[in-house]
Amino acid sequence: MNKIDYDFISDLQVKHYQLKKTKICIVARGRIVGKYFESLRMTEDVKLLSNFFKEIHVIMLHPDSSFKYKLKNNVIIHTNRVLFPENIVLSTILSIISSFITLLKIHLEKKIDLIYTQEPVLTGSISILISKIFRVPVIVKCGGNVSEITYHTLKDKNYKQYTIKLITFIIKFTQYFVFSLANGVIAVSPDTYLLARRYGAKNVTILGVTLNDYLFHTFETKKLPYLSPNKFTFLTTGRLVSEKGLTYLIKAAQKFKNTNIQFVIVGDGAQMDVLQKLTKSLGLEDFVFFTGRISYKKMPQIYNMADAYISPSLTEGMSVSILEAMACGKPVIATSVGAVPLIFKNEENILMIPSRDIKELTNKIVNMYEDPKLRLKLSKNARTYVIQKFGIKKFIEKELIFFDKIVENI
Repeated sequence: MNKIDYDFISDLQVKHYQLKKTKICIVARGRIVGKYFESLRMTEDVKLLSNFFKEIHVIMLHPDSSFKYKLKNNVIIHTNRVLFPENIVLSTILSIISSFITLLKIHLEKKIDLIYTQEPVLTGSISILISKIFRVPVIVKCGGNVSEITYHTLKDKNYKQYTIKLITFIIKFTQYFVFSLANGVIAVSPDTYLLARRYGAKNVTILGVTLNDYLFHTFETKKLPYLSPNKFTFLTTGRLVSEKGLTYLIKAAQKFKNTNIQFVIVGDGAQMDVLQKLTKSLGLEDFVFFTGRISYKKMPQIYNMADAYISPSLTEGMSVSILEAMACGKPVIATSVGAVPLIFKNEENILMIPSRDIKELTNKIVNMYEDPKLRLKLSKNARTYVIQKFGIKKFIEKELIFFDKIVENI
């Protein structure tokens, strides 16, 4: 966010002056690679929040080691090593225990005033326990249906059906426990708002998600060297897991052999091998490309080298990737799941399709490719809309207002 204009910060500091006395602990679900957040989206959010809080402590997971370091003078990152990553159940249990111990140590040493947990099950459960033991208010972020996401993850890893049912039942119970006891819940979309309310949350607000519109904007760039520079490029990004619906995209791509269209899939995950084998078995290697993981700082270039974006997800909370693609001026095709039909208008700023519908996805790809006027309309309308509704200035102000309300009741 080197280009961001921080003039608005001083005004917000005056409005939310009492937060400058507050020590907050953010219990995150992501990992750290080296000494950098795997999700640099969160790095920038934390850096921005550091202007308003006395201290910020962030608890995260690391693939190799446990350590502590300062991101800024008042921002300290605490990492816990992920043990036995090949065993998702054991690894999860050990990660919960280590995060609980770290959160307990931080509070005993620093006397935290506010806990902000980034998901309602793993980090949510330990945050609620500390909250009730020490009477520290806790805010829970609801970004999606964890039980549904976990079901797909375990299915991808070939767990037995009774194990999947048991784990999803435990998750549903935990969600009720966490949401019903939280001091506040931040929902990223209308559907996650309803989800939190269904599980007993009382004080819920819809904030959406942060769009770094200073980083994600339109600019000219070259395509990746192994892509055809003259072909129309459809891009999709995210974790390569079953709930992202990528098998349907690849099957739809069959219709575009020997055409001027190519597909780029960015990301890594449990289904990488499955998807690559499917691509090879269908003979699509010449125009369906997998890039693997690409750093967050390079993503604006990736979006801008594409001609259009596709989100074929089967389930979704609020897709930040869709917002980023739109901010980069890309017309979007997306399945009408999660927040998508609640936030966007079909054929006005997005093209919506039913999930799992290969025929309709194929039709929309053809429409997007053949109609430059449609692309221009979607691109212009979507970029204007997401900047106005999800731009970082708007988000941070709404977030601070909610923090203030919680802190006032301490």
